[in-house]
Amino acid sequence: VYGWSFSETIVKNMGILFTSPDATNESKAYALDMAIRAAAYMNRFAAMDFCRNLVREVKDDNLGQAVAALINKHRGSFIDSIEPSECKNDSVIRALIANKK
Repeated sequence: VYGWSFSETIVKNMGILFTSPDATNESKAYALDMAIRAAAYMNRFAAMDFCRNLVREVKDDNLGQAVAALINKHRGSFIDSIEPSECKNDSVIRALIANKK
């Protein structure tokens, strides 16, 4: 249990892990999952925007597959609002397109 403003702190901290070159793709996916959940649970728009930007910037194919799985896991959430053409990874793009159908 935490205050609504703490969700932005969670998202920013998870963003540090997600963008770290030293973190494994499994850790990065877990961090993004936690960030998405915190943003959605507390309905924090700034935190949602930060998560969307993380998804858009994925380039690595292995990380892209993990993020695509998260997109499917969080179907019906704010993640669905990401425009596929803004993304840099094919797996992410395919997952977003599939969720829009």
